[in-house]
Formats: sequence, C-alpha cells, structure tokens
Amino acid sequence: MTKLATPILSFVKGPLIQRLSFVLCLALMWKALAVTAGESKSETAPARKPSGIYAVVVVEEGGRHKERRSRSDPDRFEAVLRNPAVAGIALRAYWKPLEPEEGKYDFHALDDAFSIAKEHNKTVQLILVPGFHSPLWLLNQLSSCDPYLDRAHVPEGLLKGGKATFTIPYGPKHNEKFELPLPWDAAYKTAWRTFLTEVARRYNALPQLVSIAVAGPTSVSAEMSFPSKTAEDMAVWQHLLELSFPPGPYRDSNRAIVEEWQAAIEFYGKTFSNLTIVITRGAGLLRFPHNGPEDAKNQIIDGLVHADLGSNRKATQTSGMNAARDSEGGIEGAKALALKTCEGERLHRILAGGQFNSSATAHPSKVGRPQEGAEGADIPPAEALCNVLRNYFNNTPFGKEYGGQNGPVPVHYLQIYEEDVLHANEHGDVQRILLDVKDKLSRLNRGS
Repeated sequence: MTKLATPILSFVKGPLIQRLSFVLCLALMWKALAVTAGESKSETAPARKPSGIYAVVVVEEGGRHKERRSRSDPDRFEAVLRNPAVAGIALRAYWKPLEPEEGKYDFHALDDAFSIAKEHNKTVQLILVPGFHSPLWLLNQLSSCDPYLDRAHVPEGLLKGGKATFTIPYGPKHNEKFELPLPWDAAYKTAWRTFLTEVARRYNALPQLVSIAVAGPTSVSAEMSFPSKTAEDMAVWQHLLELSFPPGPYRDSNRAIVEEWQAAIEFYGKTFSNLTIVITRGAGLLRFPHNGPEDAKNQIIDGLVHADLGSNRKATQTSGMNAARDSEGGIEGAKALALKTCEGERLHRILAGGQFNSSATAHPSKVGRPQEGAEGADIPPAEALCNVLRNYFNNTPFGKEYGGQNGPVPVHYLQIYEEDVLHANEHGDVQRILLDVKDKLSRLNRGS
C-alpha cells in the first residue's frame, strides 16, 4: 500500500461525519474540474464563420418584401434554402418592426429564418439596420435639430441632440425625406445597444448564426454611408457638427463618425461571441477636404484590424458589386485585406465577402453590363451573373475561369439576392454557375 493510500484509507474508516465530509470534498473537486474543462472547451471553440453562397432576403416592415407580397417569410426562406448551391441566408431586417414598442420585440421573422435554416442544415448571416429604420418610439424621444439648421436660430451653448431630416440617398425610399438619428446621440446609441443585447441573448448560442454586420453609425444600410453627396447635405452636417462639438477637429472632419464606428465595433465584439463580426465598406462618409470618406474608411478598417474582439473572427465586405466596378475599394479592398492577414493566427485572419449591388438576374443590364451606363442589347441573366463574378474572383486562384486573372487572393463568401436564387431554381444555366461557385468557395475556404 502506498504512503498516499494509507492516510486516505484511515480517513475513510473514521467517524461518519468525517466520511461524509470526505465525499463532499471529492464531489466539489469533481465539479470544479468539470467547470474548468467546460470553460476551457468554450474558450477554444472555433468562431463560426460564413462560407459559400448566401441568399440576401430582405424582411420589410410588415414582414413582406415589397416585390413578393404574396409570399410569407417562411415560404421565402424555404424557397432559397432548398437550393443545394446555397449555404444559408443573409437576412437583412430593420430595427423598426423588430421593436415596435420600447422593450417589446417581434422576432417572428428571425425565428422563422433560424428554424428553417436548422431544418436544412444551413446558416444565417444577420444584417440588422437602424439609422433611417429606427423605431418611431425612439425618434419621438429625440430632440430635432431641424429648427437650428437656420443659422439665425442657434441655441445657447452646444446642442446635445438628437435627430435631423435628410433625403434618403439610395434604396427603396430613395429621395424621400426622413428623420435620421445622429450617430453620436447618447439616447440613440443606448437604445440600439439594448436591442442588440437582446438579439445576442436570443440568438448568439444558435449554431446556425455565423456572422453579424456592425451597424449604428449608419443610415440606409449597414454600409459606411450617410446622405452627404450634395452640397446641401454637407452644409447640414457641417452645421450639426458645429452645434454638437466645441471648436476643433470634430467640426471639419469625419472624426466623430470614425470614433462612433470604433466604439460600435468594440461593442459588437463584447456583446457577441464565437461569431464573425462584419464591417461593410462604403464610400458614403462625410465629404470633407480633410479626413474625407476614403481616409475615414481606412481609419475604421484599421480600427477593426487592431481591435480585440475576443472569441470572434473579423470580416470586411462590399455590398455594391456589379460588373462595371472592378477597381474600386469595395471588393478589391476586402480581398487585399484578406490577403494581407491570411498567414496570421486564425482569429487574426480577416475574411473577405461581397454582395451584389442588386439582383443580377432581375436587372441583368443594370448589374451585369461591364461599362456602367453603357447602352446596348439586354444581357442574358447568366451572362450578367458571370460578368459580376469576374470581379469577385479576379486575382483569386480561379480568376481566369471568369475572364480575369489568377492570383493568390482569398475570398470566403458571396451574397446574391433572393431573386437570383429563385431564378436559378427554374433555370439550369444559372444553377450550374451557382454550383460551380459553391465548389470554388469550398476549396478557397479550406484552412481559412
């Protein structure tokens, strides 16, 4: 008998109290070891990431897409997810219908998407959009800056508000006027973060969820964009910055916007775990001569590169791909960043994704024409799709197959619109293209 076994045996043969204490001690030690092992497993679990083709499904207010009012959301999810080329859904949903009253949530559309994705063993990317799509209860709480945009009515001191009216620069409600919460407003940020915390509580642990796009300091979508293309828009922003910040660098640059993006990235990294956090590039930041849109975008992306997002992975993507855009900083910037980081540790590798500007099969001449604005005969949907894919795969190992050039650049996921997948369901030429893309992305994603 060993020296260690002797005192233990003597201890076990002792009084009842002593024996019970010994059993309790062993039980507590066993529980501690189990908890530690569980924590270790959780910490080392790989972050979920998007891979392959995702169908962009837009859930409009009222739960129906404006062009498909006869189809319920579950039917729409089912129709795209049954396509074997599709890896999952990129679900774009707006804050307003998801929280129609403060603290009261309506997640039936999201619940349906996750449930049907689970049935098909597929995944979900979340794109949740505030900005112009903020709920009315929040907008009613914010003070309007509109009365002070006439320089004859400047309030005493700095204005700590709230919202201002702009013309929507693109999208379904293009050219309509709506109120936009200012990205630095404290009440707006608090309400949006409370909503995101509930989203994380409800969906973060679901294995179907692979990514979420950062939003908040945004307007129409999750892209880096605000109404700023016209001189009128920029005059409004200039005045808002003067009303909101003391004299200094915040008044004539994107500094306030950049800082809000950096804070949003940090919040998503703390609120979500074991996912991919996505930054959506865009060219719509404020058009100042100093620290203009391009400089500000690069600062935001550099902030993502160096941010500690815990157990999450990182990605950048563009949401404006078409056949005429082959050198802009969207998909090319996303690919360049992915290449730059592809040799590092897995959590530090930044994935590259791209989304079509709109449906290539529903609008083939608009999306698929190699020269923007060029006239000519209508382009067949399959040709339009391949023309956009040329830009997507250019400089990857498969670039030549789409008329581009081969190279070492990685890409990881592609977002096409619901209409494109429905078209592929009925047209074999488009379906064959999607299956080929699925195969190429599968090969590119190995080891990423």
